[in-house]
Amino acid sequence: SYPRAKYCEGTHHVNVRDGEWNLVVWEIPYVYRDKVTEIIIKHNIHGSQPDMSDTSVLYFSDLRAQVVDEDYYEGWALGAERVAYCHSGYRPGDEKIALTGAGAAAGDAASVAGAGVATGDAAAASSAVAGAAAGDAAAVGAGAAAGMPGANKFNIIDVRSGEAAYKGEIQFVEHEGEKFGVMDFSKLRREGQYVIGIGDKATKPFYIAGNPYIPAIWKTINFFYQERCGADIPEVHLPCHLDCFSVHPLDGRKISVAGGWHDAGDLSQGLCNTSESVHAFIDMATRLITNPAAAPAGAGAAATLHSRLLDEARWGLNWMMRTRFGDGFRVTWTTIGIWTKNIVGDTDDLTGQAYNDPFENFCASAAEAAGAGAFGVTDTDFSRYCLKCAVEDFDFAWDVLKNPDKGFTRRATHEVQVYGQGAFAAAMLYKMTGDAAYLDKAAEMADIVMACQQTEYPDWAGTSPVEQNPDSLGHTGIRLKGFFYQNREHKQPMAYDHRSHEQAPIMALARLCEYAPGHKSSGAWRRSVELYGGYIKAIAGLIPPYGLLPSAIYLHGDGGFENVWASFTSRENEVLKDDYNAQVKNGIKLADDYYLRRFPVAFSFRGFHGVLLTKAKAAAVAANLLGDDELKAIATRQLEWVMGKNPFTQSSMFGEGYDFAPQYTEFAYDIVGALPVGFQTFENNDKPFYPMMNSATYKEIWVHSSSRFLWTLAEL
Repeated sequence: SYPRAKYCEGTHHVNVRDGEWNLVVWEIPYVYRDKVTEIIIKHNIHGSQPDMSDTSVLYFSDLRAQVVDEDYYEGWALGAERVAYCHSGYRPGDEKIALTGAGAAAGDAASVAGAGVATGDAAAASSAVAGAAAGDAAAVGAGAAAGMPGANKFNIIDVRSGEAAYKGEIQFVEHEGEKFGVMDFSKLRREGQYVIGIGDKATKPFYIAGNPYIPAIWKTINFFYQERCGADIPEVHLPCHLDCFSVHPLDGRKISVAGGWHDAGDLSQGLCNTSESVHAFIDMATRLITNPAAAPAGAGAAATLHSRLLDEARWGLNWMMRTRFGDGFRVTWTTIGIWTKNIVGDTDDLTGQAYNDPFENFCASAAEAAGAGAFGVTDTDFSRYCLKCAVEDFDFAWDVLKNPDKGFTRRATHEVQVYGQGAFAAAMLYKMTGDAAYLDKAAEMADIVMACQQTEYPDWAGTSPVEQNPDSLGHTGIRLKGFFYQNREHKQPMAYDHRSHEQAPIMALARLCEYAPGHKSSGAWRRSVELYGGYIKAIAGLIPPYGLLPSAIYLHGDGGFENVWASFTSRENEVLKDDYNAQVKNGIKLADDYYLRRFPVAFSFRGFHGVLLTKAKAAAVAANLLGDDELKAIATRQLEWVMGKNPFTQSSMFGEGYDFAPQYTEFAYDIVGALPVGFQTFENNDKPFYPMMNSATYKEIWVHSSSRFLWTLAEL
C-alpha cells in the first residue's frame, strides 16, 4: 500500500532485441508489494516507421520470483565491498581521490567485488597487468611486483609495469552515520593506466591523462548523432517525423519540426536544450584550440575531434534557424512520443504550437552568435546567417521584455533566469559586433541579475546563532550568502528540479568581465561572481567525502511551495504541499524556515544530473574568471560523481567506464554515450536513490544532461 500512488516505483522497462531470447531481471526491494493484485508484462508499440511492424508477439519462459542479495540502491554508504572512483580518470595536476567502505579499508577485502574490484593473484603479476589493461575483472591481479598493501593501506598500480606507482594510507571520515575510507593519490602525476589495490583486490583500470575525458567526449558526440531527428541513422531509424509540425497561433502558418535532435527518450523536440547543446559543442571545440592540454594527442586526432564537434553544432544550428517564423515566434517545444509514417494527412500527424518567448529567443540568440564566431573562417555565408538570426532573435526577445503584452510565452520564467540569459546573449553579440548598444543592454540586465543576489548574510529567524538550531543530523553554524533568488523581491532562492539554468547569471557576468573589462560596472560584475564562488565553496564540503554540491535553498511552508511550485497549485494542492514541506525539512537546516536540500525538491520529474552539472558549469566559469583552483576542483568533482565516484559505484554514461545501467531509451536500444536524467531520491528523502528499475524520468536518456556534461568540460 503506497502512501503516494502518483510516485509509485513499480514499472520496469526493458529494451528487448527482436528475434532472440532476452534475459530480464528486476530487483524490487523498494517496491510496495503488500497488496499486489496483478503483474503485467506487455510491449507498447508507439507508432511505426515504414520499415517497422505495427504488431508484435512476445514469448515468455522460465518466470521466477527469487530471494536475492540486492544491489545497493539508496544512501551514501559503500560498505566493505565497493570502491568509488572516477572511471574515466584524472588529470595529472588535479585532485585524485577514491573512496571505499571502512571494512575494505581495514583490510577486510574478502567481499570486495563492486565497481570493477576483482580478485587478484599475487603470484601472477604479468597476467594481472594484461587483465587490467583489457578490463578483464577476473584477471586483474593486485599482486604487483611491489606487493599489495596491508591494512589501512592502498597502492596505485601501473598497469604497464605491474609495480606500485604510489603507496598511500587510507584516511577515515564519517558522514551521516556512515564511515568511509578516503584514498588520496593527488601526488601521482605521471600519465598512464592504473588500478587501485586494496588488500588482495584491485579495481578495474582508469587513466591519468591530459584529458582523460576524451573517450567520453567522443561517446557524447555519438549519442547526439544517434538522437538526430529527420535523418537516416543506420541501425536506429529511417528519416523520421517529416509529418510533424509547429503551427503559428496567430496566422496558422506551419513549419516542420523534423531535424535537430530528439530531446530525450520520448522523441520530443525542444529549442532551449538544442541551443545550449549547440553552445556546448562550440565551446568544447574552442577549448581544444585554446587549451592544447584538453585535446587528444596528435594534430590529426585533435583536428578530427574539433571538426566533429562543429559538425554536430551545425546540425543543431540549422534546425534552430529553420524553425523560426521570422516574427519572434518559433518552435520551442513539440511533444512527439511516437514514430510516424511521414505521410502528411494520415492519422499519425502531430502538431504543436509556436511561441514568442523572450527566454527561448535569448537562448537561440546566444547560440547563434557563438555559431557566427565558430564558422567565421570556414564558412562565411553560414556565419553571416547565424549572426543575422542572432541579432533578430535578440531584438524579438528584447521587444517582449519591454512590452510583455507582445509575448506568447510557453511558461513563466523567473527574473534571474531570463535576465541572466538575456545579458549573456547581449554580451555574445557585443563580442561579435562591437556594437555598444548590446553592451548597454547587457549592463542593464546584469543590474537586475545582481539585484537578485544575496550579498550579505541573510537576517533569517534562527540564524543568529545557528548553533541553537541544529538540524536532525547535527549540522550547525551554516551561514550562506552569494546565492541568487528567483526575483528581485528575494522571496524564494533560485531552485530547479529538472532542467536547470543556474549557469545563466554567472556566464553573463563572467563574459561581461571578459569582453568589457573597462566598463564602469566591471568591478560589480566580478564581485558578484566572487560572491557566488564563495557560496559554492561554502556548500562544497557539506556532503563528505563525495564533495557533491547540494542543490538549493528552500523556504519551508506554504509560501515556499507557492513560489516554487505555482504550476502544481491547481491540482492535488494539499497533498503536494505536504510532500513539499516534508522534503524541505529533510534538508540541512539553515534557519527556522530555510533548508539546504542535498537534492532538489521534486515530484514526477526526478533525476538530477542536469541540476548538478549546471551548478558545476557555473562553478567552472567562475573558476576561470577568478583563476580559482578550488572552484575548478569543485566543478571537477561533480563530473566524477557522474562517472563513478558515487555510492552506486556506477558510471552513469552508457558505454563509458564500468557497471553502467540500461537506460530508458523507449525508441532505440541503449546508446553509447547517453547520460540519463540522473540519480534521484525516493519519496521525500534527501539521499541518492538509483535502483535497478529502468523507467522515466530518472533513467531516461536526455540531451540536457549530456550537454551540461560537455559544457562543463569545455571550461576545464
